[in-house]
Amino acid sequence: MKFKFSKSFFVAILLLIQLIPTGESQQVVCENRQRQCGYRCYDPYVHSCLMGSIVCPSGHRACGVQCYDPLTETCHSGGITGGLICNNDQQPCGYKCYNPQSEKCHSGRTVCANGQVACGYRCYKTLPENCK
Repeated sequence: MKFKFSKSFFVAILLLIQLIPTGESQQVVCENRQRQCGYRCYDPYVHSCLMGSIVCPSGHRACGVQCYDPLTETCHSGGITGGLICNNDQQPCGYKCYNPQSEKCHSGRTVCANGQVACGYRCYKTLPENCK
């Protein structure tokens, strides 16, 4: 039985051999204001290094090896889920939980006490004339 190998096959094999770890530690050189996080560089003004190897946007947290936004997502043993998890007596309104017994959610984003009205993201006893 005769095998014919193409030139591209040998090139692919050579590239794969280069990816095999040799036991030598990889040196990461970061530029300017960047910092090292594991084997990556990141900008500390925009991202954070979590657990020494995960680069996430600032304000995010690590859930296993993934990043999540704690304002809109929840990390649990099964992974990341969207939305808030509110107590049994509360309801979600935008990024907040509220008590429907004493508060009201306006436009799905603003929580005001019962009897108040919302204008944008603020609550008032009476609606301001310049509210649009």
